[in-house]
Amino acid sequence: MGGSDREGYHRIVLPTYNRPAMVIERDRFLDDTAQWRLSLGLTSRTASMHSLMSALTDEERGAINVSLTRALDEIVDLLRRRRTNGPVS
Repeated sequence: MGGSDREGYHRIVLPTYNRPAMVIERDRFLDDTAQWRLSLGLTSRTASMHSLMSALTDEERGAINVSLTRALDEIVDLLRRRRTNGPVS
């Protein structure tokens, strides 16, 4: 059993009957390393919201993507300033 098999074996799997499947998410890195990565996402939490999000048109999904991207850009700018101006553990 290799290292990757072992990691998969110990992975926690949540029951699918209670887990939303609709996620619209954006990722960003604060620099060129993989150490400073964050995500911002919109996740359905109920069956009704999952249905609503699943019914979005490409144009509506694109508008959500633009909103998430703008918000994430602002958050990343703030975090970069904080990282530059102060000690980070």
